[in-house]
Amino acid sequence: MVRPVTCLSLTRPEDVGKACTADLIELRIDMLGSRWLDVVSSLCRPWIACNRRSDEGGFWRGDELGRVEELFKAVDLGASFVDIELSTKGVEDLIRYFKGRGVKVIVSKHITTHTPDLNSLKGLVAEMIWLGADVWKVVTRACSISDSIVMLKLLKEFDVPGISLAMGDLGIISRVLSPMLGGFLTYVSACRGAESAPGQLTVDEVREIYGMLGVLS
Repeated sequence: MVRPVTCLSLTRPEDVGKACTADLIELRIDMLGSRWLDVVSSLCRPWIACNRRSDEGGFWRGDELGRVEELFKAVDLGASFVDIELSTKGVEDLIRYFKGRGVKVIVSKHITTHTPDLNSLKGLVAEMIWLGADVWKVVTRACSISDSIVMLKLLKEFDVPGISLAMGDLGIISRVLSPMLGGFLTYVSACRGAESAPGQLTVDEVREIYGMLGVLS
């Protein structure tokens, strides 16, 4: 059985010590603010630079140029991955630049209101792959249990590594099962109150579940 990969979304500086309990770290620049520069030297795992736009559920309040410039800084400081939204202006050139710097690129789309049908989602992923994504990522809002099933089905449609998750309580099952069904990773929080998205479980909760399922090494 596939060993699931966990990625801790670091949203508060005080949780940096907890990050070592996950396989990867997502550094949420938009939630940490300028404090993200203070924690980089303490990161104990490979990390993903993410500066999420407000229209996709993030907290960045500056302009678009400044948002992307923070990702450039992150690459200079050793990020292993960059998460860049599909709708970012000049996304193709940015993907090419980041990959030229030796960084893996996660091309993402967050739909915060609902889960589109499977064919629509496949179209989004196909575009991400065409643009050169090393990892594609689609996150939606689960309005029913069946939405989680749609997101799990999406993983089976492509050979390129992908992240396919549904937000909210009705999407929790997708967070748990996705990396067991071929998903690149699942996101976890350091503790209650430190979530980066609705429905995100804590690293301890996820490790307990995977331990009971016998899928942790």
